[in-house]
Amino acid sequence: MKKIILCWLVILGIVTFFTSQVCYADKVIEVKTGYGYFTDSQGHIIGKATLPSGKHPLWGNKDYVEVNSKEELDAIQVYIPPIPKEEQDRVDKEKFIQTKIREQAITALKVEGKLDSKGDIVK
Repeated sequence: MKKIILCWLVILGIVTFFTSQVCYADKVIEVKTGYGYFTDSQGHIIGKATLPSGKHPLWGNKDYVEVNSKEELDAIQVYIPPIPKEEQDRVDKEKFIQTKIREQAITALKVEGKLDSKGDIVK
């Protein structure tokens, strides 16, 4: 009896969750062609979507713009925000360090005779 009650509670929870996803969404969009993209409050394209036809919940300060075909969707470019200079400097520094470590490891393997001059492993 406890298992039956537990199963019904789980089913009720699942149904309630999926119902609330649509009922409490900021917007509900009607998808017709199945192809579209999302824009943010500034009008930037932040993502592409292939959705089944029908109603879908939409949260946050986003909009959905539908296009006619997959080809049209493929031609759309997603906005990539610029990286702050400090972040780019950090990434460049990490890449430089990784390159130097790799070069030192290759040199050490060549000195040990484990790599030939082409960089192939010596057997």
